[in-house]
Amino acid sequence: MDILVPTDGSTAASHALRVAMDLAGHRHRLHLVHVVDIRYLEPRLASPEALQDVGGLSEEDADLQAAYSAEAREILDGAADICADMKVAFIRSVRIGIPEVVILKQTARSGALVMAKQGFSTRQLGAIAHRAVSQARCPVFTVRAYRAPRRVLLLHDDASGCVQLAAALRELLNPAVSSVEILAAHADVVDPVMELLADAGLTAEVRRERAPLLEAALAAAAEGVDLLALTGNGRVPAGLLRSELSAVRAARRAHCMTATFATAVTRRGAGRHA
Repeated sequence: MDILVPTDGSTAASHALRVAMDLAGHRHRLHLVHVVDIRYLEPRLASPEALQDVGGLSEEDADLQAAYSAEAREILDGAADICADMKVAFIRSVRIGIPEVVILKQTARSGALVMAKQGFSTRQLGAIAHRAVSQARCPVFTVRAYRAPRRVLLLHDDASGCVQLAAALRELLNPAVSSVEILAAHADVVDPVMELLADAGLTAEVRRERAPLLEAALAAAAEGVDLLALTGNGRVPAGLLRSELSAVRAARRAHCMTATFATAVTRRGAGRHA
C-alpha cells in the first residue's frame, strides 16, 4: 500500500510525516509529494475557467518545473532523509499544478492520505485539507500535532462506510501499541467492524451512547484519544453534502488527529444522489 504524504516543508507537515511513518511501519511505502502551485508560475491560469481542466504536470516538464525545482527538491530531500533514517520505504515526486487537484487525483491510487491541517500558507496544505476530507478517494488522516495512534476512537456513524474505514485501520494500525474503542448507538450492530479489527489482532471494545454520536465523539476526543475515526455520515439521511460537512466539521473541531472517509458514504449513495 502507498500512503500519500504531501509536504511543504512546514513544521505541521513534519508532524504529519512522523504519523505517516508510524502507520507505514515496514509494511507500506510512503509517497512523498510536493506540489508547486502553477498559478504562481502562470498568472494566466488564475481564472476559474482556465483552472477547470488543469491537473498535475510531471517532474520532467522542464519549462515549468525550473522555477521552484530547487526549493521543492530540498523540501523532499529533507523528508526523504527522515524516512531513510527510520528505514521506512518511500518514493518522492515533484508536481506542478493546482495542489488540491493534484493531491485529490493521487488519492485514487493511494491506500491513505496523511496531511497536516495547515501549512506555511494558503497556497499549500492548509487550503486543501478540508477538500481532501470530503473528496479524497481514500481514508484521510489530518494531523494537527504529532501523537502516536495508540488510543483510537471509531465512530460507528454509517455501517457500510465504517466497514471500509475499519479495513483501512486494520492495515495501518500497529496491534502491539493501538487499541480501538467503537462508539455506537444502542441499536447498532457492530459485529462486522469488530471482526475486521480482531483479524488484525487489534483490541476493540464497544461503548454505547444515547447522545448524538458526533458530539459525544468530539467530547471523548478531547479526553486522551489519539485518533478519531469516522466516515462523516453523522446519521443524517439528507444526502451527501451533509455527510461531507460532518466529516469536515469533525476534522476541524477535534483536538486530536482524525481519520475520515467521507467517500465511503458517497460510493454507497452515488446512484441515489446522482
